[in-house]
Amino acid sequence: MRKTKFSAASALLLLLFLGLAGVTSAQQLPNSNFEAWGNSFDGNPQPSNWTGSNVTQVGMKFTLVYQSTDAHTGSYSVKMADKEVGAMGITEISPSWLTLGTPWSYLEGLSTSSATAGTDGGISFAYRPDTMAVWIKRQSNGLEDMNLVYYSWRGQSKGDKYLNKGNGCTSTTHYDEESDIRQSTDKNSCGTSVQATQVAEGLLRTKTVYNNWTLVKVPITYYNDQIPEKMNIILSASNYPNFRANSGLYDGNSLLVDDISLIYSSKIHEIRLNGIALPGFKTNTTEYTYEIPKGSSIPTITCYRSGRLLSGSEISVNYAAAGTPTQITVNAGDGSSTTTYKVTFVYTRSQNCKLNGISVNGTPISGFNSSVTNYTVALPFGTTEFPTITYTKADDAQTVTIEPCAIPGTARVVVTAENPDYSSTYLINFTVGELSDTTLEDILVNGVSITGYAPTKTIYSVNVPVGTTEAPVLSYKSAYADGLQTIVVSQKGLSETSTITVSAPGASTSRIYKISYNITESSYSYLQDIKLDGVILTDFNPSTLTYT
Repeated sequence: MRKTKFSAASALLLLLFLGLAGVTSAQQLPNSNFEAWGNSFDGNPQPSNWTGSNVTQVGMKFTLVYQSTDAHTGSYSVKMADKEVGAMGITEISPSWLTLGTPWSYLEGLSTSSATAGTDGGISFAYRPDTMAVWIKRQSNGLEDMNLVYYSWRGQSKGDKYLNKGNGCTSTTHYDEESDIRQSTDKNSCGTSVQATQVAEGLLRTKTVYNNWTLVKVPITYYNDQIPEKMNIILSASNYPNFRANSGLYDGNSLLVDDISLIYSSKIHEIRLNGIALPGFKTNTTEYTYEIPKGSSIPTITCYRSGRLLSGSEISVNYAAAGTPTQITVNAGDGSSTTTYKVTFVYTRSQNCKLNGISVNGTPISGFNSSVTNYTVALPFGTTEFPTITYTKADDAQTVTIEPCAIPGTARVVVTAENPDYSSTYLINFTVGELSDTTLEDILVNGVSITGYAPTKTIYSVNVPVGTTEAPVLSYKSAYADGLQTIVVSQKGLSETSTITVSAPGASTSRIYKISYNITESSYSYLQDIKLDGVILTDFNPSTLTYT
């Protein structure tokens, strides 16, 4: 509820102020630099298109709004100063304010408790600025609030009673009165007969003293996405419009205002794709990438500023195919700036970074599981070269890189999904197995290879000539360096079976070669040599039978 306090002197004698605020359809404010001055009040020039809360009382005039040469730019600024006003010994401090509307006051009968006042109207306005910027200087006792107020609306309000000095309600009819419009923040506590639709409000209320010219910016909040029809601004040196009264005011509160402007932004506050907010959107970030399902169409784009859907000349969307930026061009309401946002739509990329299988030298890794990334593979004894690794992708769009290693060692198989933010690394620890070969390269009897020897054949019968009385000498040849195989030779007699036992550290069983002997008559009928007088026949050959 707004508390109203009103002095007896100003309540009794405040008259309706002359002159209506100028009407404009421009995006900016009339006489915003306060260089134009029109009709004077009590000899003091007044700013054109604006109206001040000057007081006329029983033929006496009290100026509360002045022309000042202490300007931020140009020649003039406008000064509002609270002042003690009154007559016949009844005086109080009267608040000073400036508005694009029309200040008013009303007294019902002679009762000072019925005194009330406010501001009607404003200017025609159909724009949605983002900020009100004002250059100010202010002197104060630091106890009173100054007020910089912007509000806009649609339709016309009507009020029939307003809060008075006595905290009651005084009957008087007004249209588009400030407290009837500002329902969201400072509404008429006595009730509004016909409400307008408030579109926006910006309010700065502070006790701060500004000794030097300072630019203050008042953010404007929008309550809906409608285009306003009217707008008003109230600049107050003290408690108006918070209390709408002069009680407790300070004779000396002053506010200088210059170069007031409305700031229009070409930035937006939200991008929606098919009605859903673009994740991570920030007003000052202009480029985005957004994934859409493969085969789907480009989403419909809508943009919002302060909750309002932008349309018409404010925005244009140049749609592009997936992979090419779709451009959103946003224009400020006053044409002062343009911002281009870019959204590149890309089809959803697979996040699958797992393999269906891995093989080493053509043999699948035993027990492979796509979610298990560590394996140990034993390579055959003697392996020194890196083996051949092959794989089966789970997604054709995957990229697979094999990082080899020394043997023994650990190789890395790096799988990157179509979406490069996702990857997996399979580790394959290669070891080299112990010798498991238990075969011999050859077996020899009396230094001669056994006829028909094969490394995997283990049983042999060796013929020896008639007359042989001792077992032949049994020996072997190994394909490996000494010590890698354990070889035990068990030499037996002619009538027994001799054995050669071969073991290897990587073999679970030993291999036993068995050699037995078979004494047979010789079918060999050739001589070894012929001697004449003790000398071997020249060019003797056992198979040559005739000599000269």
